[in-house]
Formats: sequence, C-alpha cells, structure tokens
Amino acid sequence: MRAIKTEATPIAKAELVRVRANGERVSIVAEIGQPYQAPQGDWRTPVSLHGLDGRLSDICGEDSLQSLALAVEMVHRRLASIVEDGDRLLDTDGGEFPFETYFAETNAD
Repeated sequence: MRAIKTEATPIAKAELVRVRANGERVSIVAEIGQPYQAPQGDWRTPVSLHGLDGRLSDICGEDSLQSLALAVEMVHRRLASIVEDGDRLLDTDGGEFPFETYFAETNAD
C-alpha cells in the first residue's frame, strides 16, 4: 500500500480501525511524509488516510515546521470527525484510540 505519491518513506504512520454504527470494520492507515520545499518557495507535507480519504493534497506552510504542524492537525481533525459522526475509532489492539496521547491540546499564550 503506497500512501505518499513520492517514493519517500512516510515519517509518521498510525494504523487504526473504524467501527461504523452498523458494526462494519474498516482499516485506516494515517501517514505523513517528510516536508519538502516546493519550487515556489513554500513548504509542503504529503498526507494520506487510506481507508478514509486516500491520498490528500499536500499541506502547505511558510516553513517546514508550519507545514508539518498543519498536516498533523489536519489528520487530528479528520480522525476526530469520525468519532463526532458517531463511529468508533480503535487502535490495533482493539482499545479506543487515545486522541489525548497523540494530539496534545496547546494554548499559545
């Protein structure tokens, strides 16, 4: 299964199971690639959510850190939307996916 359209290996990956309200189980693989600088000067991070959205558009930022942070936040919001819609999201051991250990709440005061 190739998540990122480039030949680069993903730098982050999580395997999950979506349990729909009707009991159907769907495997989801979230992958984030290494940020790269585009010819226009902006930075882009490849993202894929197999079993959900597939290969997404690269997430753009002013620098590599911003691009990567925005990519992680996008994955967080998309996975959270599954639970908000009433489905369950499990880790590969069968436990509820621990959002709080993957995505910390931050306040930039």
